[in-house]
This record gives sequence, structure tokens and C-alpha cells, in this order.
Amino acid sequence: MEIRLISLGSVERIESGIVACIGYFDGFHKGHQSLFNATLHNAKVKNLQSAIITFDPDPWVTIKGIDRKEVPHISTMEDRQRWAEDMGFDYFLMLDFTKEMATLSPSEFLESIIRPLHVNYLVCGYDFHFGYKGSGNVETLRQADLFEVEEIEEIQYLEEKISSTRISNAIMHGNMELTQALLGRPYTLHGKVIHGRKKGREIGFPTANIQLEGNYIVPKVGVYLGKIQVHNHTYITVISFGYNPTFNHQDHVSIEAHILDFQEKIYDESITLGIYQYIRNEQKFETIQQLQQAITQDCIIARSYFKEN
Repeated sequence: MEIRLISLGSVERIESGIVACIGYFDGFHKGHQSLFNATLHNAKVKNLQSAIITFDPDPWVTIKGIDRKEVPHISTMEDRQRWAEDMGFDYFLMLDFTKEMATLSPSEFLESIIRPLHVNYLVCGYDFHFGYKGSGNVETLRQADLFEVEEIEEIQYLEEKISSTRISNAIMHGNMELTQALLGRPYTLHGKVIHGRKKGREIGFPTANIQLEGNYIVPKVGVYLGKIQVHNHTYITVISFGYNPTFNHQDHVSIEAHILDFQEKIYDESITLGIYQYIRNEQKFETIQQLQQAITQDCIIARSYFKEN
């Protein structure tokens, strides 16, 4: 898959025709997947190359003038690139969404940004808007008559629209079952193992301290069941998002994973966390023994959960 950054005033041309879908696509959730599937299908039928056209940074960040580091997302741009390549897309086209690009009228956006990409067929959601203050929509695309347009209708789960906002709220409330249903996969975070205070090791439950590689939405404080991928192997893990109240309360949320049946030292290794289920609140224990008993029970629950699922 070829990744390109498309900037205003220096737009690269794509000489071969493409079938593309367009959107921000945070999370690559089930609603987005309907666009991806339509794009890949039509590219195959028409014998054209397939592309995802997206925006970087988030248009909302640019328009509101917010520091992009202050706005967490379900997925990083690197996550989306990996998923797009796994799905078989030929191009991943990122529009460098500056304030100047945001002020383009719909017709200017189409002429200066989209036309040079040689789009033959464009797939978009029913609620897609573009151009200055979102004044362009699906009907605007059709009226421009530059390419065929396919509109994907709203995709629902439990009679409610599947959206990045709905997923974000589910994550922040610790509802990982709903999150997984809307994403079509467990919620995943990428990070690196860093050195901690090694208190877990002292009580018989060593933990990997995780520093996230990206500004992800972090689930609410508590203990979760999950899986961790390290060294191309996957292990059951119990994950704590919290402030370490028993040992040494912190002002920021730390992420610690106790990996079952695993003894290796993995400092500085890149890992992927899959978060499956919230099991309990974080709490301050009066004794080390109480903490040990709680973690032992967490591990029993984790083994049982993944044996049944």
C-alpha cells in the first residue's frame, strides 16, 4: 500500500483511476467498514485501484484551533494505515487539513484536491460534508458530475447509529462489550513497556508498565480483562488503569498489565493491548494480602473468560 500526504498547492496526481472512500474514519468501526467494503468491491469490479482518502489532523481540531495533542482518539493514524493495508487497499491518502484547506468552497475542494487524484468512483456516508463550514454534501458531489458517487446509508446497532462518538463514550464508561460490538473487534492500544517501581514483582504479580504510543481514549479507571501481543505471541492479561492507591498514589493514570504465564523481561518492547471486559473498580487495600487475593481472583476470572470465549 502506498501512503501519500496531499497538501494544498502541491497536490500529487495519481495517473491511474481509483475507487475511493472519504472520511476521517476514527476507529475503522463497523459503519466505516461498510464504506471500505463497497470501495474494495467496486475497485475489483471496475479493475481500478482502491484508496482511502482521509484527513490529518482531525478536521474538528483544525477548525476549532485546538492542539491536536489535547484531543484523544479511538485510533491513531498509524493504526488506520495498518488496518487499511491489511484490508488490501492500494492507497492511503492523507489530506493535510490546514485552516487554508478548511476555507475552500466545495467546488474549490473538488477541483484542487479531489480531481488531481483521478477519482472515478467515490464512496461516502450519507452524512458526509465537505468544504467551507461543511456546506458541501452528497448531493453537491453528484451535481459536480466529476465521478460516480455511492452513498452508504446509516449503519445501526441496537437501533442506534454506529459512530465514533458512541464508541468513545462506551470506552470512557468502561463498556468494552459495546465497544467491541461497534468496532467489530476488541479495543486496542499500542504502546511500549517502560520501567516502573517493580512493586508488583515484590508481591508475586509482576506487571508490565505501558506507555501509550499515541493519544488514545483511555478507559475509565479500573481493572480489565485483556490480551497482550508481544514478540508476535498473544497472552491473557489483567490490565489496571489507575492511580496505584495501595502503594503510592499518582496524579496521572498509569497502565499496568499482569501477563499470565509469562516471565520474560520486555522493557522497551512494543506491545498491543486488546481490552475485552471491565471487571472491578480500582480500590485501596488495607493490606498486601488483600491486594494479592484480589489479583488472584482477577486472574481466575480472566482464565475463565477466555476459556469460554
